[in-house]
Amino acid sequence: MKKLSATLIKRLKLKDAVLAEAATSRNLLPNEPMWDKVSAEAGQIAGFLENQLRAGFQPSPQVEIAARKPAHGVRPIPYWGTLERVAYRSLTAAAVADLDPLDRSPQAYLNFITEPGRYARDRQPAGTSKKLAEFFFYVESPVKYVVKSDITAFYQFIDHAVLAEELLLLGVNFELIEALMELLAEVQGRSYGLPQLFDASDMLSDLYADRIERDLLRSGFAVWRFNDDFRVACDSYADTLTAIEALDAAARRVGLVLSEHKTVTVGIVKYIFDAFDLTPSQAGQTVNVDDVEDIVGDYTDDFGKEDADAAFDVIRKAVVRSSDFNPDPDESRSIDLGSLRGEDVRLLRRAINGLTLAGDARGIGEIVRLAVYAPSLTPNLMRYLRAIGKGLEPDDDAWDEIVNAVDRLAGDVALNAWQNLWLIDVVHDLDLLSGGLDDKEAVNRRAQWVDDLRRDTTNEALRAAATRALAAQGLVSVTSVIAAADRTSNALLHIYASAGIEGARLLTGPEAMAAQKEIAAWAKNSKLHACLLEET
Repeated sequence: MKKLSATLIKRLKLKDAVLAEAATSRNLLPNEPMWDKVSAEAGQIAGFLENQLRAGFQPSPQVEIAARKPAHGVRPIPYWGTLERVAYRSLTAAAVADLDPLDRSPQAYLNFITEPGRYARDRQPAGTSKKLAEFFFYVESPVKYVVKSDITAFYQFIDHAVLAEELLLLGVNFELIEALMELLAEVQGRSYGLPQLFDASDMLSDLYADRIERDLLRSGFAVWRFNDDFRVACDSYADTLTAIEALDAAARRVGLVLSEHKTVTVGIVKYIFDAFDLTPSQAGQTVNVDDVEDIVGDYTDDFGKEDADAAFDVIRKAVVRSSDFNPDPDESRSIDLGSLRGEDVRLLRRAINGLTLAGDARGIGEIVRLAVYAPSLTPNLMRYLRAIGKGLEPDDDAWDEIVNAVDRLAGDVALNAWQNLWLIDVVHDLDLLSGGLDDKEAVNRRAQWVDDLRRDTTNEALRAAATRALAAQGLVSVTSVIAAADRTSNALLHIYASAGIEGARLLTGPEAMAAQKEIAAWAKNSKLHACLLEET
């Protein structure tokens, strides 16, 4: 990156950005270690980054891992280094400081999905509206259809040149825009795409998608947007075709493509029933659209602690149906794992989260089956295993179930690097490689599995996680940890720093002194290294 002026750097609020990044969790990745140290050293890290930016910051490249989607696709999830994340957040926050704040709240989503219904209500004949007040008959509204669509691989294909132009038109400082685009290009190695799971990317992507929405609004369409999700209300089927063509053209003008499979036209009544999870028998032709939160609560709410029985019932009834499956009344609302729909995945996620919140171990026996048929739920499943396991002793029956689930996933199930990353995180946090466990053969088998991944994987993030799990039990030397860190991007420095510290703490006598000398030398690589590695 080019050197930044002192005037621009003063606008960046680097220390605030350090603290904000340290407080951020990324739901598709395990909790990343060492961010507590980053928070504690926020002032020093901010000062170090300020000097780097003034001198011409040379960012480390990102490391990606592919998260499984509910269907067959994957989503690239990036690891960025500490300094890169802070710089990205601070530059973006400065760029959007004078713009409307981004609202990704559950309420904002509820408003988005209900607006077409409200719009249809408001366009009823005046007499009907007065007579029915808050209720209305959809058949009397001129609005007959809703187009639903979103963008294919939205974050991956955002064009930096178009984004820079949009920021410039909004009045953002040119030097700030230039620095932001340089950072994105140098960390990602390309001139397009935004890294996912960062607040800064959410803010920038919303500005980008707003350009598409404005195109349609200027053309007179009744359109609503949440991130890259679009809804267009239409009076006739011919209007829906025009709307789809206009939306497609607006997306292509900024280098994006509509998702063919997610671009659909539905009748207004079906749209309302689907959005509110109603059926015609429940609602007839009328819906109270001013009281939707109770109706659509499952868009935003998890099962509470008191709902553990209901949560377990959802998971227990998730089965793989045969072709001649004929459900009895009790099974009629069961989930077919062999043909999962989006709403099924959402319901299962809520149920798993509910059991986690309640500390209820009854679902442990279903973990492997769910991981096989719903791999996108891996983060929720692994958090559940960890939460239950943390409260158990090795002589508890549920502990044996957890260990069995981990071993079956490691030995019997085909997992991608991202799923293995999550599973290794559970192995690390539950000390399943500890020599203090009774079943030494199982411990050795687990350790061999982790070590094989460390040696054989082509994914650097998985290698770092495996190294940390082994180092935490003294199965990899501090020397090997440092050597591995030196061979890869500083995007993973926090993981290797944690591995080195955890490994060194196990040592005593001369070995401990030697390891401390190695870590002290490693800490002198940079001020960031020192902040992470020096004991407080």
